[in-house]
Amino acid sequence: MFRSRLGILEAGGWATRTDSEHATTSQYLYKVKKCYIKLLSFRCHIVHLSSAECLALINDAKARGASLTVETCYHYLTLAAEEIPPGSTEFKCCPPIRRKNNQEKLWSGLKNKTLDMIVSDHSPCVPELKTCGNFLTAWGGISSLQFGACLCKNLVE
Repeated sequence: MFRSRLGILEAGGWATRTDSEHATTSQYLYKVKKCYIKLLSFRCHIVHLSSAECLALINDAKARGASLTVETCYHYLTLAAEEIPPGSTEFKCCPPIRRKNNQEKLWSGLKNKTLDMIVSDHSPCVPELKTCGNFLTAWGGISSLQFGACLCKNLVE
């Protein structure tokens, strides 16, 4: 792992935040929500959750009655950072793909209803922008909407 002002270079490529930094951001948002939940009646939806470190906070917020829904994406459930070859910019997305042990915890979060849904983060682009081999300039999104339902159906069965 290599740190720079641009992020963290992991096995699969550049990550903008570590799991703990992602969790810290989520903790801050949770504290803000907790302060206002009794004063304001609003719904909150967390998109593209990739870090399992946030699951305990989410579970606690839901147990306290927060009107909260959370989604994760199928690529966070089916791809693992340690299995992505170096320089494979076609896997670049934000937040980044995490390790296998994180993936297993996300599946547990779905089973115990901490996570509410699996969604696509469909972000199409021309192949030249995605497969350039440079994580700093590669398009940051997963273009595979057509595979999501099949991937998840096979894993759930």
